[in-house]
Order: sequence, then structure tokens, then C-alpha cells
Amino acid sequence: LSLRSSSLRVESRGAIDLGRGRYDDVRIAAELLRPNALFLNMTGRQVRLAGTLDGRFGRADFLYRLTAPRIAFDDTGFDEVQVSGRGRLTRSPVIVPTLATARRVTGIGEEGEDILAGLRLEGPLTITPRLLTGERLAMSSAKMRGPAALAVDLRTGAYVVTAAPNVPNYLIEGFGVVDITGTLRAVPGVGGRGTQVTGNARAQVRRLDNRFLEWVAGGPPRLDTAFTRGPDRILRFQNLRIAAPKLALAANGFRRPEGTYS
Repeated sequence: LSLRSSSLRVESRGAIDLGRGRYDDVRIAAELLRPNALFLNMTGRQVRLAGTLDGRFGRADFLYRLTAPRIAFDDTGFDEVQVSGRGRLTRSPVIVPTLATARRVTGIGEEGEDILAGLRLEGPLTITPRLLTGERLAMSSAKMRGPAALAVDLRTGAYVVTAAPNVPNYLIEGFGVVDITGTLRAVPGVGGRGTQVTGNARAQVRRLDNRFLEWVAGGPPRLDTAFTRGPDRILRFQNLRIAAPKLALAANGFRRPEGTYS
């Protein structure tokens, strides 16, 4: 069986036994031809899904794997994406075990791309006809780990993503080594344009390599700040506080997309 529209192509093989009420090794291959038909701010290429269904209606075992060389939401991109899992169909809500990986995340600044290289998200997703949610997700990368959660309205595309990343022993060239902890919340921007990220972060300097800064501060400082990042990709720091043995400072500032600060 083959189905095709301007947005989606689906092919399936196997048997659906209506008399016995079961799927017999039904194999499905689908390709999303127009990603923005799923979410208006989504782009991608070769977004493909392969899956199987086998067993009684309503209780069949399922297996799925989604792959794409690249998927992006506005200016935030994910390279070499893979999403996979297996489970069993039930009455709504359906629990879908999920492992999602991306080799690289782009469009979030050089430091963010470095921290999120090799991104991995694992845990159960709960799906109803209206909502996709995940409340106990484990997020990690080569340099970061922490809990995460998400909720997506499948009818409107509205979403909320929260996370509490922990980045230990992060080396900043010419500055030193810091431990970074924080919380963040991401929602659609005003009018559905882009993404609005808000949160709080703390950086405890473990080793200060800049001798001038060490002389001024009198020892490793601690930085605390609230932050926002909107569709303009400018990272704004509010109530930034720096505390060290010889230094106490409060300020506001921002980081431009090209990496300069003010």
C-alpha cells in the first residue's frame, strides 16, 4: 500500500487480519516531504520514519526509528538526528519509550554548540490525540547532563521545554575552569515566531587562568545571573552578580549572536 501527498509519502507492507484482529508484521516507511506541514517553524531534509506493528489490535508491539541528516526549528538546527524506541500499543495515553540523539546542535552560539555536542535525550513520552509530553527525561552530551521535560500541543504546535543542565569542569580558554548549573524554560516567541528561552545560571570558577583577573578578584569568583534569549538570538543577562574575595559586582548585559558582549 502506498500513499502520497505534497507533505508526506507512506509505504506499508504486511497483513492486517480483521478476522483475528491483529497486525501481522506490518512494516511502515514514511518520509516527511514538507516539515513545515508538521510545525510551521520546522525545516529538514530526508526526514524518514521506519516502523513495525505486530500483534493484536490495541496491544500490538511496535518498533520505530526516525532519521534525518538535519532538522531545524527556526535558527536552531540538529545534525544527524536519530529517534528510536519500542513498546506496546495501549488505550490512550500511549507510552512511547524514546532515545533521541543529535551529533551537533547549531545556531546557539559557539559555547552552546560545544556544550551540546553529542546531545542525547532518553525517557518515556506520553501521547494522546492532543498532547505529547515527557516528564522524566534524561538529557546528556559530552559535557553536560541533567533532567528535562517537554509538552507539545499536537493541534497547535505550542510547546514548553524545561531543563536543569549541569556542566562540570568546563574549560574556557584564557579564563579557567568552571562548574555551570542552571535551569531554563523554552516556549514559542511572540506571535509564534522563534523561541523564547528564560532561566537562571550559576558558574563557580574552579581554576582561574587569567592572572590579572585573579589579582583583581583575589581568588576564584562565582557568577549568578538570570537570562533570556529571544528570536533575535541576543542573550540578555539580568541581575548578573559576581562575588569573589576582593570583588563584588552587579550588572546587566547581553551577548550578540556574533559573540561580542556589552
